[in-house]
Order: sequence, then C-alpha cells, then structure tokens
Amino acid sequence: MRSFSDRGFWNCLELAETRGDRQKRRSLLTFSVVGGGLRGSATAAAIRELVNSALVSYPGIGREEPRILLFEEREEILPLFDPALGKAAHRRLNITPLVVTPRSAYSASYHW
Repeated sequence: MRSFSDRGFWNCLELAETRGDRQKRRSLLTFSVVGGGLRGSATAAAIRELVNSALVSYPGIGREEPRILLFEEREEILPLFDPALGKAAHRRLNITPLVVTPRSAYSASYHW
C-alpha cells in the first residue's frame, strides 16, 4: 500500500509536471485514503489543502488534474456520528479534486 510521505508527495508532483503521458500523470496525481471515519476524512481534506497550496509551485499541473479518493465501504462517511453530519461532510468533501466513494471496498495495493 502506498503510504503518504512528504518526499513521495513532492516527487509525484515533480514527476507529473514533466510527464507527457496522460495516464502516467493521472496515476502520479491520484492520492487515495481508505476509511471514511474521522481520521480518514480529515486526512483526505488535509491532502486536498496541501495539493491546492502546492500547485502554486507547479504551473504545469492544472488545478483539475490532482484527485484525492476517499474510500468508505459504508453508505456514508463518518458512520459513528449523526447521519446528518456524515451527509454534510460528504457534500463538503465532494468538492473537486476530492472524490468520496461510499459503499466501496478497497482490495488492491500498490507498493512504492
């Protein structure tokens, strides 16, 4: 499973900026978080903030290119909280470039 590290994050941005291959760029600019609980949702939001602020230094990467995927196998994120809070968080987090995918199980892993 790919883990998040500062060095890996910056390497992905640097490599993506120089790649012409669309598929490789997309792969480098996709960040996945498994688990839509409090920590997973907060991590996905923090990655989104980091990506948005980092793009200032990478003019070759369009704002619409990076994707942050949040996988949760239950119907809603934040399942241990009031359902209204989970729905509100889902709406708030589903702003580009973060994609919330409820009712999805994560079964693949990628080793760096």
